[in-house]
Amino acid sequence: MPNRIIKESICTSDTIDQLTWFEEVFFYRLIVNCDDYGRFDARLPILKARLFPLKSVTEKQISDALHKLSTVGIVTVYEYDGRPYLQLVTWDKHQQIRSRKAKYPLPPEDIPCKREHIMPEEKDIEDILYDVMSSTKRFEEHTLLSVERQVRVGESYLDIVAKTESSETLVFELKRGRLSNKAIDQISKYLTLINGNGILIGCGLSANFDIERCRSNDIAVVIYDDDLNMSLVLGNSAVNSIDLTLYHVKSRYAKLAPNPIQSESNPNPNQNPNTNTNTDANTNDDVPTNKSSDQEKVQFAEFVSMTNVEYQRLIDTYGEADTKLMIEKLNNYKGAHGKKYKSDYRAILSWVADEVMIKKHLQQPKQKKEILTDEMWKQVEEELNREQERNR
Repeated sequence: MPNRIIKESICTSDTIDQLTWFEEVFFYRLIVNCDDYGRFDARLPILKARLFPLKSVTEKQISDALHKLSTVGIVTVYEYDGRPYLQLVTWDKHQQIRSRKAKYPLPPEDIPCKREHIMPEEKDIEDILYDVMSSTKRFEEHTLLSVERQVRVGESYLDIVAKTESSETLVFELKRGRLSNKAIDQISKYLTLINGNGILIGCGLSANFDIERCRSNDIAVVIYDDDLNMSLVLGNSAVNSIDLTLYHVKSRYAKLAPNPIQSESNPNPNQNPNTNTNTDANTNDDVPTNKSSDQEKVQFAEFVSMTNVEYQRLIDTYGEADTKLMIEKLNNYKGAHGKKYKSDYRAILSWVADEVMIKKHLQQPKQKKEILTDEMWKQVEEELNREQERNR
């Protein structure tokens, strides 16, 4: 049973002051026995046994105390399936709710309380995501040519596999619980069987989840909250934004990049990727109308290419000098490891920019470095070690 919170304001509470000593003790012992939503079994023998296992109290004393707490508005008693239960009315204002599911039945709608979501099973989440992508033929900025589920590859079954218009393969692995390192093992195995971009989806991250391993393996990590709103924890070369709500079974057009680049370069982006609108007033008759020169990739280094628009976005955000450092770093990494990205621009946003800015911070004058704590230095050194391993 988690620890509960009792605030010092009880000493001056008019409501608490209406209770006798026994009723107040009854209330405090009730707090530490309720589930995470402030509910408990209201049968008198149960209350007596759980709240006063070592004291000689009668069921009448328990009944009177419960009635008094109900009279002053602290507790509400209700029935479910012929059995009495109780709800501490202001529970969610004072206690932390950690569990996703209550141990006891939900009170009627007229009783104010925190109401848990009835979370779907893993298959239900897979059903909803599959339906959304199948009906819209989109996943964020990608137009989908096909969406398949439970795809058998060797002896394994992949949850969802989607083929994009740009010839990319998106491999989804969905979890009902928090994402663990075992989930990383699982999708990493799948990506050795099928050439694609891995996307892990779960309702949170376990305490020891190895996010750096996902980064190095180019695996995107997505989590969803109680309302099934999805958010991106870590992007990869194929996905660097999420704007999807599963609970309402609807998807919205991608924001393309959840960072300052989008808002600075284009304050009014075209929200519909299927709408062909020409915003360039100075058209060139020599340029084909179906593809402008801004959309053509330009080689900025031996192994790095991107559009002029993407390059300008990097300069607008990081400055020309740091942008050149990022391109140089990605160029060296790709040349040394033979790594290929669908989008070098998104690879820079995903991990290169972070490492360049950390290295730049280390090169600042020594007096500025000394304000870092030992823990901060440890994190920086670990990041540099990962960088050195990547460049070997």
